Amino acid sequence: MDSSAALKAKKRLEAVKKIVTATYTDIDWLKLETDDIIEEYMRNGGIKPIKEIPEELSLMAMLLAKTHENIERSSIKERSRDEWEQLEAKHVAPMPLDIPKGFKVCSCWNCNHMFQSKGKMKYCSDKCRQEQLDANKRFKATGTYLAPYRDDYRPKRDETAERMRKRKEIHQEAR
Repeated sequence: MDSSAALKAKKRLEAVKKIVTATYTDIDWLKLETDDIIEEYMRNGGIKPIKEIPEELSLMAMLLAKTHENIERSSIKERSRDEWEQLEAKHVAPMPLDIPKGFKVCSCWNCNHMFQSKGKMKYCSDKCRQEQLDANKRFKATGTYLAPYRDDYRPKRDETAERMRKRKEIHQEAR
């Protein structure tokens, strides 16, 4: 293997890494660029990229995955209110059919539990009152009552989950 071929591939990949930010979505260019980096590596004397430059290939795969996640995340912002309502419905308990006299249904967006009516109470608990306040803020900001990570409509990035796993392993080893 020619070490200059590996060095050139690494330099080109570092330049690509700077381009692929948290908002980058041009997957077609990235595919072409990573293919070109591998082809150039082979032209410059590289024989078996999988064995000779595994870290670089791993980084290319991570950049492609990150770009794909960016595309998915951008599509989340384009959902209509109807689409959000369908997703929210999966997180809401069914509305009770029979509501006995002296009981109310909690007004929290995802609760629907019955509670004994006491004055002007709208929520079955302080937790539901706070959840509705938080949900109203989320609705104004994002168009949905759902919490991005708790309700899994916007999962954490793969690289974030991997970084958290490594940090946890380091802390456990230190004990």
